[in-house]
Amino acid sequence: MMRNLGQALWVELLKARRSKMPLMTLLGFALAPFVGGFFMIVLKDPDMARRLGMISAKAQILAGSADWPTYLGLLAQATGIGGIVIFSFITSWVFGREYADHTIKDLLALPTARSAIVLAKFILVLFWSILLTVAIYLIGLAVGAVVVLPSAPAQTYWQGAITIAVTASMIVALVTPIAFFASAGRGYMPPMGAT
Repeated sequence: MMRNLGQALWVELLKARRSKMPLMTLLGFALAPFVGGFFMIVLKDPDMARRLGMISAKAQILAGSADWPTYLGLLAQATGIGGIVIFSFITSWVFGREYADHTIKDLLALPTARSAIVLAKFILVLFWSILLTVAIYLIGLAVGAVVVLPSAPAQTYWQGAITIAVTASMIVALVTPIAFFASAGRGYMPPMGAT
């Protein structure tokens, strides 16, 4: 089983690597740190935002003050909200791709156990989600540095990373039923309706 799992995981990784989906999901999820950085700019200079016609009062109500704890908290919220959509999309694509490409019959004819194939797909979803979460955190740190947020103790960054990681972990666990909808719906579009 472990040998078959390794082979199935390798095949799933190759399929993901050769597609444009990892890049598309990264670009979609990367909007969160930039929007958060924009909120921090508005919070740092509300007068400039008013002069440019932006709504600074709404940003102050939503975010608070322009500092690292607020920004990382906003990033954790964006990870939760955006993660539901992006991680669901990843799960539906990973589990529904064979149906959409009409290769499911070939997949079932392999000498690899179905349980190994399903487990490999779940491992890929988990790995992909972890990579996206790490990328979003690192992009967030870069955006925060560009926005010149006031410095904070290292504990603030660690706490932000832990909050984002726990949020992403809960969202990954939450979207696992999407795999069922992708299999039952025989494609990756029906589970998006379930999301």
